[in-house]
Amino acid sequence: MGDAEASQVADSSALTAERAAASDIGSVLFSLKEIVSIVMGLALTNSVLALITDHHYTSVLSLSSLPLAGVLYTVVIVINIVRFYHGNMRHMESLYGAPARNAALSTHGSLGNLGLDFSVVFLESIVFAVISFYSGHRGDFVLLFLILLAVDLMWNIVTMQEGSDERDVSHQRRWMMNNVLAVLALFGLYFAYQNHHNHHPVLMHIAVGVVALNTAIDFAISCGFYFPGLGREDAD
Repeated sequence: MGDAEASQVADSSALTAERAAASDIGSVLFSLKEIVSIVMGLALTNSVLALITDHHYTSVLSLSSLPLAGVLYTVVIVINIVRFYHGNMRHMESLYGAPARNAALSTHGSLGNLGLDFSVVFLESIVFAVISFYSGHRGDFVLLFLILLAVDLMWNIVTMQEGSDERDVSHQRRWMMNNVLAVLALFGLYFAYQNHHNHHPVLMHIAVGVVALNTAIDFAISCGFYFPGLGREDAD
């Protein structure tokens, strides 16, 4: 066998191994997305059930009897479940989906990094499942959201890659600023609430308003990433 033929055989073997690895990543990604979908679906369902049964799960309240604060808290939970689920799935697909695998297998496409990213996404899903039980406990509700945003912020700092152009860098900075300010505001409000002798509920209502504002700004900043058809797809 000549050098040229040997080189062709080696290239063919490498290509076959690369395709097999890409197929493995695709299969694992599909399974992991299914797991997250189940947990987030249960969290959303429980959020609504907790509202309409007033956390008793025995009888349903009439629509006119639903507490306004409970409705608002539930809306915040549901919108953020959609936000985190859709954003995390888009993020995973952009790193490990078919286009990324077909382009090239890099360290960002390895099963090890997929496992790390999934661990964080799954952890966030579990936090949402816990939050769905606490819409009636204002302090715990805000504390859990504070933990959720802090985990997401740290994850993105650790895995953040330099943008390919100035617009991507600008998006990363705006996303970071939005979430850092939200974490600081929630921490301050939660600390004030815990140290107030009456645990004034207004502080927690303001905190939930901060979460709602953070969510609205996030959708505005990352609209192109969440919904590519509506604009330029930003890097997460």
